[in-house]
Amino acid sequence: MTQVRRHQRVTRGRAVTVRAHERSVPASRGADTVWDDGTWNDSSSGDSYWDEEQGCWTEPGALPADVQQALDGMKDEMREWRSRPVPSLPPEPMSPQMAKLLGCDTPEGRERFERLRAYRESGYHGPLDQDSNIPDPDDPDEQDALEALAHMRAASN
Repeated sequence: MTQVRRHQRVTRGRAVTVRAHERSVPASRGADTVWDDGTWNDSSSGDSYWDEEQGCWTEPGALPADVQQALDGMKDEMREWRSRPVPSLPPEPMSPQMAKLLGCDTPEGRERFERLRAYRESGYHGPLDQDSNIPDPDDPDEQDALEALAHMRAASN
C-alpha cells in the first residue's frame, strides 16, 4: 500500500507543497524491499534467491558473478602495481593557463598530476585516490567504493 504525505515547505520565501510517497510492506511477508517487477526480496530470511540476470541462485548480500570477477581482477591489479615502485616520467611542458586548469599551479598539484599521468601512461587502469596513489585493496574502508567501481566495470563489458 502506498501512502502520499503532503506538507508545506517554505523555500526562498515561497510556500511549496511537497509530496512524499511512502510504501508500506505487509508485516506478514517480512520483506524489506519490493523490486520494480513487483516481486519481494525477503532479506530477513537469509535464504538464497534466484537471480534472473545471472541465471543462478544467489546469497543475499553476495555480488553477482561478473561483478565479483571484475572486483577480484581489479584488486589483483592494484596489489601488483602497489608492489612496484611508483613510475615517473619527465614533466610535461604546459602553458600557465593549462597548468591552472589542471591544478598544476602548486607544487603539490603538479606532483599529483605527474603521478597520475605516469600511472596511466605506464598501463595502470585501476582506481587512484585523491592524491593519485593506488589505494589499499584490502582496506575495509575502501570496499564500498571498490564494489561500486566493479559494478561499473562489469556493466561496461
